[in-house]
Amino acid sequence: SRLNLDGAELKKIVLGRPSLLSCSVDANLAPTIDWLKVNLSLSDSELKSLVLRLPSVLGCSVDANLAPTIGWLKVNLSLTKAELKKLVLRNPNVLSHSIDANLAPTTDWLKSNLSLSDSELKSLVLRLPSVLGCSVDANL
Repeated sequence: SRLNLDGAELKKIVLGRPSLLSCSVDANLAPTIDWLKVNLSLSDSELKSLVLRLPSVLGCSVDANLAPTIGWLKVNLSLTKAELKKLVLRNPNVLSHSIDANLAPTTDWLKSNLSLSDSELKSLVLRLPSVLGCSVDANL
């Protein structure tokens, strides 16, 4: 396997995300793995760690989910490739957040209600990536 998963790791992924068994390796899984590796400059061990922490990422569409989310983070937070990689490795769940439901409203709220500059927002997110998963209504 590309991820070099042992039996226990594979079992954990399948039990956590049984729907992955219905995904095509060639049409779904391999392109997602390759895209993550290339676009986040991940080593094999970093990619494996990411997948073990967020198995659902394997079922994400590159075009519908991953590319737009990564692109939004890069542009709206002015992240370098290295910063983006660090952010995703520290908090893989950021890849599963909706731009419209989570990322945009949360960053807008932080900027307006805390009067954060773009650089202050970027610094906050890099120090505490989980803030991107906060609900404006429930948490902020």
